[in-house]
Amino acid sequence: MLKKSTLAALLIALSVVLTACGKDEPAAGGGGAAASGPDLSTPQGALKELQAAFASMDPAKFEAIYTAEAWKEKDGKMKKEIEETKADGMSISISWTDSEIKVEGDKAEVKAKMKFKTKDGKEEEEGETFRMVKVDGKWKFAAK
Repeated sequence: MLKKSTLAALLIALSVVLTACGKDEPAAGGGGAAASGPDLSTPQGALKELQAAFASMDPAKFEAIYTAEAWKEKDGKMKKEIEETKADGMSISISWTDSEIKVEGDKAEVKAKMKFKTKDGKEEEEGETFRMVKVDGKWKFAAK
């Protein structure tokens, strides 16, 4: 028969293992970002992924968050703009508040601010409206 302390240690170890195993599974309705790609379960999640795409300027990150139609429409232009932005040493960031996100069914519109910063430190800010649609439970950016 096992001692109480040994049994307690085994139960703790088992609960740690079971908890760790559960972390790899996507959450209901959304998906874990690490295992299945970006978290696009909410418009806010999609916007955070857009921010990450701007930070890395990686075309694959942009492609993952756009609808197939929008990416196809923007594909050639987007890749060229990304390369030009990298070559110019410019950084781009976006900001928004939840009150600027308007959701109507499977469509959303976000009024955000885009900040452009050149390599010599000059900054410019402009407003931008992003349109999103829900595709297979994921919010993606759509063409205008």
